[in-house]
Amino acid sequence: MQIFELRDIDMTIGENLRKARKAKGVSQAAIAEKVGAGKTTYIGWEHDANPPPADKLVVLAKELDVSVDGLLFGDEGGISSEMMDIFRRFDSLPGPAKTQAKMLLRALLFTLENGANASEGAAA
Repeated sequence: MQIFELRDIDMTIGENLRKARKAKGVSQAAIAEKVGAGKTTYIGWEHDANPPPADKLVVLAKELDVSVDGLLFGDEGGISSEMMDIFRRFDSLPGPAKTQAKMLLRALLFTLENGANASEGAAA
């Protein structure tokens, strides 16, 4: 688990909200309505007057197509947009298909990691 200190965070939650909202091309009023907050409340979040509550952060992240970490820390933790798209597609799978996809992905990663480790061992 990665530990963040305040000095490691370049942008505030408000700045991250504004950046994500503008990237999505929606108005403050529109996003406030989608997350069930007043426009004035949302503007306060963007101006760092107060942070959004945790339950609203989750809804904001979903509506703005970013992670909660992206809103809190200003990045996607080094995850490329291509991988984020794959994660979103995975998340939209129905339950049984998601379970099957997890098993297949774990097996594939295990095989690839063991192959990489074997190659490194042979080269040494």
